[in-house]
Amino acid sequence: MRPFGLNFVPVAREPYDLVVTQQTYDSALLAPLWALLADEKFHASIDALGGYSSAETGRRIL
Repeated sequence: MRPFGLNFVPVAREPYDLVVTQQTYDSALLAPLWALLADEKFHASIDALGGYSSAETGRRIL
């Protein structure tokens, strides 16, 4: 993790999913979250940490 001056040795890939109900999927409540997850600056900040990938961040599956 670069911010702490540590080397990173990947051991495994651990994808995480956020599951929401169909009723809340397009709700105004989650709109700020979807905007953040689509933001290129947010992706860049994840990638800058080292050891993390934002390649699938914000990808939605119905």
